[in-house]
Amino acid sequence: MLDHLDELKVVNLFETPEYEKLVKTARRWYEAGYISKDAATSKETAVDLIKANVGFGVISKGKPGALAQTEQRVSTKLEMINLGKQITSTTNITAIYARYTF
Repeated sequence: MLDHLDELKVVNLFETPEYEKLVKTARRWYEAGYISKDAATSKETAVDLIKANVGFGVISKGKPGALAQTEQRVSTKLEMINLGKQITSTTNITAIYARYTF
């Protein structure tokens, strides 16, 4: 069952071409005005902005049911777009371990 573990590789996400592409895309979106200039300090949520017809999306981890949950909160149909391949991090693993350890 765990035979594939020897094929796993630890990678520094910040040094990957995919991360560089993601950062450049976010920068391009910011410069184009798709990301609010006060996004880092604003108290408004993506749901608030969508409801006010000034927002068009929300970035989420894509947990099961996330799309339906957000659609219900904003009272409109949304589309889910995958922005990159799924990854996990030490933080994710630690959180799972902490949750299920007694």
